[in-house]
Amino acid sequence: MEESGILHRDNRLHMFVLHLIYTPRINRALESFVSAWNQHTMRTERNWSPLQMWTNGMLDIRNHQLSAVANVADSETGFDDLEWFGFDPYAPTPDDEGLTTVVVDDVNIDVEDHILNQLINNTNPLQNSVFTECWY
Repeated sequence: MEESGILHRDNRLHMFVLHLIYTPRINRALESFVSAWNQHTMRTERNWSPLQMWTNGMLDIRNHQLSAVANVADSETGFDDLEWFGFDPYAPTPDDEGLTTVVVDDVNIDVEDHILNQLINNTNPLQNSVFTECWY
């Protein structure tokens, strides 16, 4: 889009509209990927999907006393615990060689709230469009 001259990344309004349109599309694509991944069969696991394996593990009577299983069934457990999922303070730190980090800055523009609400309410970023499909 930059090469064709329709997007200028230094223009805050252009970046705001880019985020407004593409963030929901990217999130939808990620949700689709996660769903497909969780449903795909794994040859080495009796052709069960990851979702089937997780569900069977939760239902297995031998696991009923494990705290991980109890936490899933406990409605008091919140998503705050997910922040530390996979964190091991005693594990060696991974080498960052070859890894890159992408930082996406927040895009803020000075627009009155009622105008911003009208823009959001009159825009459907998930609507099919020949124009936007060519930029994926």
